[in-house]
Amino acid sequence: MKKKEQVVFKHIFNDYMTWSIWFLSIMVLVHIISVTAISYFGIESISWSILGTISQAAPIFLLILGIMNMGGILAYLTSNGVTRRDYFVGTSKAAVFISFILAVVAVLLLLIETMIFTMFGWQLIESITVSGLFITFISLVLRLTLFFFIGWLISAGFYKYPWLIGMLFIVIGVFLVSVSDFVWGDQGNRTFEFLPERDLPMLVAIIVSFILIAVTMWIIRLVTKHIRVKV
Repeated sequence: MKKKEQVVFKHIFNDYMTWSIWFLSIMVLVHIISVTAISYFGIESISWSILGTISQAAPIFLLILGIMNMGGILAYLTSNGVTRRDYFVGTSKAAVFISFILAVVAVLLLLIETMIFTMFGWQLIESITVSGLFITFISLVLRLTLFFFIGWLISAGFYKYPWLIGMLFIVIGVFLVSVSDFVWGDQGNRTFEFLPERDLPMLVAIIVSFILIAVTMWIIRLVTKHIRVKV
């Protein structure tokens, strides 16, 4: 990694991981309060896990982080001699790392929660298997990464172009999420429940997800390659 790319990576990663820690802490607190309230009424089965709670909220959180990539952050980095290429590469790497770490933490929290539930004699309605956990982990990493880049894409569109053209980038983002929902079907967490489900092979879903992420990154690179920084 080049020096300037490393500077961008550290700056983005450190800032966004700090916010991610706060996000995870809030999600855990909300989940504990919910489970405690349910157990208070004598219910012995819980219909969702901490992984489900995080999986529902994390994509929106990553979308917001992606939207925040333009504006002040871009102006600050470029004013310190960072090229637009370094900004793109460093931020992209930080996005992948953050998505991976969040997914790992979510899975670890699920395992801890399962052990605690076992101790108290509670049972999660959500079945937990090694293969199911692996599929959930892979889909979560890819989904979080995609949502980050979609947020970044929308932000870059509004940053560079008039608002009417910027709306087009929202349409592109919705289309990308729809395709992701379609290929993962009921194997992943869906954003648009009204879409039809298809039981596609996991390998197909992974390949399509990589293509969606690559296309989104390509468009972002085109938009930001010669973008005029607003001070």
